[in-house]
Amino acid sequence: MEAQAWAAGFRRMTPDLIARLRELDAAATPGPWAYRPDEYDDWGVVKSPRVPVDGFPDGLRCVLAQFRHPESIHDEEVLNEHRRAKTDPWQGNAELVTFLRNAVPEILEAADQLEALRSHAEAMAKALKRAADIVERNLYRQHEKIEDVPKLADPVLAAYRSAFPEVGK
Repeated sequence: MEAQAWAAGFRRMTPDLIARLRELDAAATPGPWAYRPDEYDDWGVVKSPRVPVDGFPDGLRCVLAQFRHPESIHDEEVLNEHRRAKTDPWQGNAELVTFLRNAVPEILEAADQLEALRSHAEAMAKALKRAADIVERNLYRQHEKIEDVPKLADPVLAAYRSAFPEVGK
C-alpha cells in the first residue's frame, strides 16, 4: 500500500486556500470582534476593537453595519415584527462573521498542526513499509533460528530510527 493511500478519503485544505486565508487575516482588523445589538436601533452591528491610527487619538474601529437591501427581505411584515420585538433579522449573519473572524488564527493553527501530523504519518508509513520489506526479505533468507532474531530486528529498528530520529532520544 502506498504511503498516502491511508488518507485517500480525506479532504485537505489546499495550500492556496490556506495562503489566501493568511492574507485575509493579515489584512483584516485584528480581533476580537463582537456582535453588539445597537440600543438605539433594532439592528445590531459587528464591531472590531479600536486600533491605533496616526491622526486619530482614539484610534479607529471597523464597523460592519447591516443594511436592508430592497430585495433581500421582501416581506415588510417580517421586518416590522423584528422592529417591534427589537430583534435583528440578520443576527445570524453578524454572529457568523464575528465568530469566523475571531476563529481564523485557531483555524490556521489547526491547519498547520494537521499538515505536520499528515507529514509525520506519511513518513511513518514509508518507514514501516521499508521495515516490512526488510523483514520480508530476511524471513526468506533465514531459517527462523532463535539466534537469527537480532539479524531480523536490527534492520527494522535502524529503518525506524532513520525515519524518526527524535524518538530514540
